Amino acid sequence: MNQSNHYDEIPDLHKTFGSLPEGFVSYFTSRFPHLLLHTYRAMLTWAEEVAFKKYYPKLREAWMVYDTQTA
Repeated sequence: MNQSNHYDEIPDLHKTFGSLPEGFVSYFTSRFPHLLLHTYRAMLTWAEEVAFKKYYPKLREAWMVYDTQTA
């Protein structure tokens, strides 16, 4: 986790986020509950790129089927 590298350097982060990773995740999911799913879906555009293929194994096709069924 990149944020853990700097977490101890800024004392106010402890007050804001609490413990890592639970507090960090809770902070963002409580304020932006759809952010993770929105980001994941937005990145489907690049699912076929080599750098992202490991994160989207065959999910691009599944999402495209879902989109056509819900449209």
